[in-house]
Amino acid sequence: MSEWSLQKFKSGSAQFEAAIEKMCSTCQTQASAFYSGEALAAASAELARKCGALRAEAGPSPSPPSSHEEL
Repeated sequence: MSEWSLQKFKSGSAQFEAAIEKMCSTCQTQASAFYSGEALAAASAELARKCGALRAEAGPSPSPPSSHEEL
């Protein structure tokens, strides 16, 4: 999934977070197919770092508006 594809989702939305999770899972699966041993461990660590940064940038899903909001 490209960065452009991720941009079509609203940042912070559940769909955006799901897209990031799918992308990270796909990358991990592909890394497992190409690497083994220490190379896989290094690739997995790098993927975890990058996916963590994406998750942090995406932020949490916005909470629904409260029915008791003050004006």
